[in-house]
Amino acid sequence: MKSRSVNIANKLPGNGGRPACGDLRDTLQRFFELDLQFHQVLWGMSGNSLLPRLLSQTLVPLLAFLFIRNLRRHVDLDMMESAAAHVEIAEAIQSR
Repeated sequence: MKSRSVNIANKLPGNGGRPACGDLRDTLQRFFELDLQFHQVLWGMSGNSLLPRLLSQTLVPLLAFLFIRNLRRHVDLDMMESAAAHVEIAEAIQSR
């Protein structure tokens, strides 16, 4: 599990998580994809076959909406801080 979360952090750009302007949309799209993969892995680890399906049907559209809304509003997203939080979550789960 840890390698997946670290993988998310390693795929983010440097510069404090702020990419060059021309790459912003691609970087945010990739960040969203990796974030979604991270959460889908966690859902799958639950051992409940219904949970991943239920969460995919309810949360994925909501997360996509929030992502698009924030992109249009030019809301700053600290990708490095978010990735670090995901690493903490993965390490806590791994230590169980």
